[in-house]
Amino acid sequence: MFAKRLKLNIATGVAAFTLFSAACPAAAGPWGGNSYTPVGNTYHTPVSRIEIDNFPKEIQQYNLIRNTWLEEKIQKPLLAYNPRKIFKAKGKYDDGLRQCYTEPVGTYEDSDSAATYHGGGYISVTRGRIEEISAPYYGQRGIPIKDYNIYALSALASDYAHECGHWYYGDAVSERRLQQNQATADRDAIAMEERADAFGIRLLEDVPHFSVGGDLIAMRLTACEQGWNNDDSTEHPSNAIRWDNTYRFIKNRADNRVYFRNPSNRNSNVFYIRDNNHKEWKIAVPVQYRIEPAAPGTNKRVLRSAEDRAAYVMGQAAWAIKHDIWDKDHLYIVNASEYFHDLPNTNLDINVLVAKLNNKRWKIIDWFILDENDTYYNQAESEKLYLYLQSLLSSAGFDI
Repeated sequence: MFAKRLKLNIATGVAAFTLFSAACPAAAGPWGGNSYTPVGNTYHTPVSRIEIDNFPKEIQQYNLIRNTWLEEKIQKPLLAYNPRKIFKAKGKYDDGLRQCYTEPVGTYEDSDSAATYHGGGYISVTRGRIEEISAPYYGQRGIPIKDYNIYALSALASDYAHECGHWYYGDAVSERRLQQNQATADRDAIAMEERADAFGIRLLEDVPHFSVGGDLIAMRLTACEQGWNNDDSTEHPSNAIRWDNTYRFIKNRADNRVYFRNPSNRNSNVFYIRDNNHKEWKIAVPVQYRIEPAAPGTNKRVLRSAEDRAAYVMGQAAWAIKHDIWDKDHLYIVNASEYFHDLPNTNLDINVLVAKLNNKRWKIIDWFILDENDTYYNQAESEKLYLYLQSLLSSAGFDI
């Protein structure tokens, strides 16, 4: 019933895009605070030989293990869509980002820490953080991150992109363990982290399947361990401040047309969109289920919480509104096989909602399963998904 109602009223389109084609992002503006240095070539500090030569000691000290999955799924798209901001080193002592590593600490219940910039262009992510991000809820064991888990990929990309900010500004040169002068005083450490935050979320903006909302997901996970108001930190702003900064960034990018009614509630699956006529649409986002069909008589397994899914969609919709393409002339419903390469063998009708500016700049807004026979969803689940898509598309001018 749900699928039939949707298909009767929405014109679908199929377009073939290249997943990792390069695009030139627009110049970044101010973060909104006084500590952020605008992105530009004149601000980049190239890596030094001492940083590169020090890295083998980092491998030994932290038991780092090279992670080619991170290089392919996280680093590669960030590089491809941000060629004017980040790049990869081509030789031993060339400037640039290098191989990705995993630090084997933490579990899905305790990520210990997220990611580290080791200097020389080397970045690692902790094993616990990867497991935590891949779990549908905090405190549940994670599963391998598939292409269609765009929510987890965005959160992990946010962690990695933050460390790219430390590379870009040469923050590692202030580390005493590299036996260099401490160029940054302790009182400036928080400002340095805010600068890396601001740089990092901009790297997510033009990657089709990464959402700036992934940073909200990442910060919510961190807050589950540390709390929101962890103001005792001497090196990082509180989790609440970091979440609020990214939320304001999303809201401002959308010219205040994407927002929460109560932004102090950082665990909401409901946000609002104002359409071109300033009408407000309530977007109540349901949980996202795993694609594998549930066995008869069993419950479907959750892939991502409703709150995390809402954060992802919010960031993507803001990008489309920013580029003036949140309308029926630029939104397409496309078969998911066009975008996700590890879909299970199933008869489910899996679809992707795409906002396309041009052949190089586009965004995956979200994906969903259409169930014409009402066999995958129960009645309540089907109704929630229908109302979600109805509101989302209506805010873009579709007549549902």
